[in-house]
Amino acid sequence: MPQTTIVYPIILFSSAVLSLLVAVLTWQRRTVTGGLMLSLVLFAIAEWCLFAGLETLAVGVPAKVFWGKISYIGIVSSSTFLLLFTIEYSQLTNLFPSSRYPLLWIIPIVSLILAFTNDMHGLIWSGFTPIADEPYRLIYHRGPFFWVMLTYMYTELAASLVIIIRDLIVFREQYWRQALWILGASIFPIIANVLYVVGYTPGLDLTPVGFSLTGAMISWSLFRLQLIDLTPISQSVLIENLADGMVVLDNHFRIVDMNPTARRILHINSDEIIGKPSSTILANWQELVSLCNQPLNKQVETQMVVDQDIYFHVLVSPMLDNRNHPAGNLVILHDISQQKSAEFALQKANERLQSQLAEIQRLQDNLRQQAIRDSLTGLFNRRYLEETLERELSRAVRKKYPLSLLMLDIDHFKMVNDTYGHAAGDAVLQSLGNHLLSYSRKLDIACRFGGEEFVLVLAESDAASALKRAEEWRAAIEKMNVIHAANTIHITVSIGIAVFPQHAENMKDLLYAADQALYTAKKTGRNRVVLCTPQQAGLS
Repeated sequence: MPQTTIVYPIILFSSAVLSLLVAVLTWQRRTVTGGLMLSLVLFAIAEWCLFAGLETLAVGVPAKVFWGKISYIGIVSSSTFLLLFTIEYSQLTNLFPSSRYPLLWIIPIVSLILAFTNDMHGLIWSGFTPIADEPYRLIYHRGPFFWVMLTYMYTELAASLVIIIRDLIVFREQYWRQALWILGASIFPIIANVLYVVGYTPGLDLTPVGFSLTGAMISWSLFRLQLIDLTPISQSVLIENLADGMVVLDNHFRIVDMNPTARRILHINSDEIIGKPSSTILANWQELVSLCNQPLNKQVETQMVVDQDIYFHVLVSPMLDNRNHPAGNLVILHDISQQKSAEFALQKANERLQSQLAEIQRLQDNLRQQAIRDSLTGLFNRRYLEETLERELSRAVRKKYPLSLLMLDIDHFKMVNDTYGHAAGDAVLQSLGNHLLSYSRKLDIACRFGGEEFVLVLAESDAASALKRAEEWRAAIEKMNVIHAANTIHITVSIGIAVFPQHAENMKDLLYAADQALYTAKKTGRNRVVLCTPQQAGLS
């Protein structure tokens, strides 16, 4: 057996093993852009090499043809998978979406069917000729559809080369190296297949060997150049899929480009906008026009309301050419509606909180007032008097001024209740309370001490001043008319006065002195004002 009889199958099987190993490794990264198609290319190459090797080892024409037909699965699919890989790797799916992929498989599937049924029509192979003394080689005579299939495969390979060459021109250095390796890897099977088809290697198809070299180079670039971990992203794909709106203007403020997001934001449906003045295309957005037409060396940021509850942050940045000369403006529209919505929600929540705090404060004030005021008369209650009088006495001591305390009692109040009823008595108490508040100063403290008894604390008032004001109160109350249930009720009051520190030096003694003076006023005929004497105050 010639040495090539052993070498050729070994090369094919080695190529199959190498391609299969790389295919398995690539399959683990099939979710990366282009990863799935690259792994399928390598699986197809492995299948082709494996069954081409079995064909060389087979004895007899029928056996060789059988394995040749099986190898056609890899033959017809490898170039298609390679084209799909280059489309996805180069981010050209916007030009050739996955919905069109089935179209690429029409010729390969027809070719595969014709290969398996070739005995019936001879469209793939018209005949087979063994080579004498070289049983591992078999010359396949091509039928008419073989050239259709071959032309289609070359077209796919050429398309892949065009895409890769485009990548060499477009992408930056890192991607340029990757594209160069893919280009080099793709050339080997083309050269090997051309040599086989033109008859330079009769009966010895080196195409799978060429593809195995392709697999070897791709496997090296897979790990050294991060082939599918770093896939190139074209500028057009980035711009078209930007979440932000983008408008590019030239130095005459004409529209150079506008991505779909910007069209959607600005409600622009016309396709004829390139080269048109921004003032015309954006006529409905005068605020944006004024921003776009800023000087070409100035960056501007602002916010813009596009629709109700839709807000955008607008950034206008100058663009420079290669010589750092102004070339136009770049306008970015960033949706901040959610941020604004959150701000408004926070503001409303803060307003509600402030309202709730104000309401709580109001309720607390009401509760405090209820705690220190008499509910019937609106005057301070006895509890408040006891808390406040101590403080007022301390202030009087500190500032060395007198303080007078008036204790007032309604004369014959029980008679009012018995004659007109308790509701009338309440009306009298309310009227008296209003009267005392009306004639009180800001310094005065008017309290309901209990029942029909009231206390007035007059800060910075001596005995003479207190007597004068008490007499004015008494006289005014005597003239007061209380109307209740068609009845006019007249009342009089008796008032006792005690002065600090003249009659007492503490709260308890001061209240006692005023009470003694009141008792004297009632005992001596009522409806009068009596100033405490030293004897009544217990000072004699």
